[in-house]
Parts: sequence; C-alpha cells; structure tokens
Amino acid sequence: MAVVVVVLVVLIGAGGFFAYRAVTSVAAGVTGGAGGDCPAVSKDDVDAVLGGNFDVVSMGGVGSFAAPILDSRVLPDAETCWAVQSGQGDTDLGKLARIARYSGGDAAARFQAELTKAKGTSEDRGNGITVSSSAYFAKSVAAGDEAFCTTGDGTSSAGALVRRGDLLVYVSTTAGGEGGIPQIQFDPDAGPGAAVGFATDAANCDLAVALADKVT
Repeated sequence: MAVVVVVLVVLIGAGGFFAYRAVTSVAAGVTGGAGGDCPAVSKDDVDAVLGGNFDVVSMGGVGSFAAPILDSRVLPDAETCWAVQSGQGDTDLGKLARIARYSGGDAAARFQAELTKAKGTSEDRGNGITVSSSAYFAKSVAAGDEAFCTTGDGTSSAGALVRRGDLLVYVSTTAGGEGGIPQIQFDPDAGPGAAVGFATDAANCDLAVALADKVT
C-alpha cells in the first residue's frame, strides 16, 4: 500500500507540474484578449490580497474557451473573472486565481449542493454498478454565513466557497505557492478528499477567503 501511495504522489506531482505550466502559458496569452474589467472585484483588491501585480479580466461563464484550464469544480456556470500575475518570465510559474460569483434566492441550497459534491458522491446505478465522484473538500471555515475550502486541483489551485446571504463566491488560486513548483503532501489521517494534496492548500484557502470577502 505504501508503494502505491508513493507512486500515486509522484505521478500526481509530475502531472500537476506540467498542467500548471500549461495553464500559466495559456493564461499569459489570453488575458490581453479576454473580456473587460472584472465587475466582481477590483484589481487593487486582487493585488493587495494575493500579493503582486495582476491582470484581472472578465471571462463570462466558465463554459468559455478557458474552462479546461480553470478550476471549474465549484460554481462551474457562474460569472467568472480570471486574475493572472503580470510580467512573469519563462522560468517563473506565476500566480493565478479564478473568481466566480453567483447571486440568487437559491444561494443557500446551491451552497449545500456544492458542499455535497465536494465531499464526493456515490450513486448506485443497479446491476452492481456504482458511479462515484472524487472528493475535494478540505475543511469548513469561518467566513460569511457559511464557507468551506477545497483541496488543490491538477494545477494545485485550491480555494474557498463563501456564502453571504444570497451571494455565493468561489475563489480558487495558486498564489499561496509564491510562483514555485507545487509540492505534494500525503496525510493518512485526513478525509478522502484531503488525503493527497498540495503543501500550498492551506495558504491558498486563507488567500481565497480573504479575496472572497472583497467580492461584491
């Protein structure tokens, strides 16, 4: 079992690194041609919270051309802004963030649905067939009316979903890594969604909560 875990961690780490490089490369190429200024949060707030100089643009729904390289696990259809650290060289991975915003009377119900999905689901399709989804719930956090953080995705981007009344905000970022190569960590005592993650998950969670507080 230990050998399997080590191999899994190595494969995830290698795949995450190359995926991360792909994301940052594409990000540098598309931000200039994307939509206008982000209506959800100011560039000054993004710069102050994440630390650095960011290009912050509106991407519309995450179903756009950028969907495959954004953390679309939470609020996949919500209005999305993309923040990319400016002026990065080829050897610097840079910092990224997705800021998704949804407002509606069903916000509380949608929050619970996202929480359930994040903890992983299992559906019995009959005839001995069970379909399961991977968990990515990290922990509940004190923010807004209710909130939880996610573990890192394939590019090490982790974040927080925060509900304030009828407003849902999901911020996912790699900024906790300070632009370095993401490091894999394994916690055998953690829940199924957080057993294998990135060393930057906690820092990204804190930054995501802080930035979500600035979203209106």
